[in-house]
This record gives sequence, C-alpha cells and structure tokens, in this order.
Amino acid sequence: MLNKLTFLFSLYLITYSCKEKQPITNQKEYFVLSQYLKEQDRLHNVKLKRAEDNKEILPPLKRDTTAVGSLNFLIKNNDSAYFYKKSLDVYFYMCGNGIEEEREFRKPILEEDLFMKISTVEITSIINLYKVPFSEYSTRRNNIPLVVFALMRDSINNDMMKNFTSILEANGMKSYRFRKVSNYEKKAVSLWNSLTSQQQKQLNSQRHNKLYQSN
Repeated sequence: MLNKLTFLFSLYLITYSCKEKQPITNQKEYFVLSQYLKEQDRLHNVKLKRAEDNKEILPPLKRDTTAVGSLNFLIKNNDSAYFYKKSLDVYFYMCGNGIEEEREFRKPILEEDLFMKISTVEITSIINLYKVPFSEYSTRRNNIPLVVFALMRDSINNDMMKNFTSILEANGMKSYRFRKVSNYEKKAVSLWNSLTSQQQKQLNSQRHNKLYQSN
C-alpha cells in the first residue's frame, strides 16, 4: 500500500512539473526596468568589443542611479505618479565620478521644486508644457535638459512608457533616462503621504497653479 502511494505521489510530481508554467506577466505589455538596464549593459558591451577591435577607448558604463533631471517623474503605478522639477541647468554625467551630480541629487526637494502628486495622464501635459523652454535653452546652451523617469516598481505599462518617450522624441527632448526611484525620493514621497488629505489637496492646487503659470 505504501509503495503504491509513493508511486502515485511521484507520478503526480512528474505530471505537475511537466505542465507548462504560465508567465506572471506578459512582457509585451510591460516595460520592465531590470530587463531594460540589462539590455543597456549588453549594448554597452557590444560597443566595448567594437572599440577594442578598433583600438578605441570608451568610457565605462555609468548607471544613472542618481541622475536628477530638470523634470522628474516618480511613477508609482499605471495611474499614479509624483513630480518635481529642478533648474534647466541640471547636468548629468556619463563618465567620471559624478561628484557634482551627487551634490545636486542630495539637495533637498524643496517647495520651489513643486513636488506634487499627479496622475500619469498629466505627464504628457507637463512634457508639452516644457517643449518651448527646453528648445530655447538647448539653442542657447547647446545642451538638452534631462528628463528622468524613476520607477517605484520594476514593471509598468509598456504602451504608456512608449507614449511618453514618443512625445519626448517628437518634441526634440531626446535626453531622458530610466532608473529606480532613489531612497531620497522615497523619503519625499513618505513625507508627502504623511500630510492630511486636505493638506495634500491644498498643496497640489497651489503647485499645479504655479507650474502652469510659470510657463
């Protein structure tokens, strides 16, 4: 009897293990940050190999883990996000030790940065709002201000992200980065969430008005 039970249990395990496992998510529907960064590594390694063959020297790949843009979107999920802005003079670094970048990053997210909660639908409006300022600044300084998408989770709707980048490209705002949300930004979100709903509503109203009136 025991041998029969053992046989049946073994048969069950074999049958179960041979079943096709269903993927947790459809990769075509999601932009997966970890996979994106892995692909950036792969492409950089291809460039390094070509550079070695041509006896060229490429700078080491530097993760934009601390890159702060002029426009920063902290994407919580497919519906909600947070936004804050910095000066158009914020620079990012592709090589070197990034000390200046670190200093810029560690500056507090202040009231004048207009930190606020937004819907992901508003991201398009904010991008379009800065089309002209970015273009004028780029013409004067020969430098395109950076736009950062910081994800609070590893995967997000792919069509939504493609839409954002398509709008950026169409507007000539071709300097943008994807990264994880930073610990400092998490702290800013936590402080925001510690406010009462009335305080959040009041600040959001004030900062939305200031954002659109200043452009």
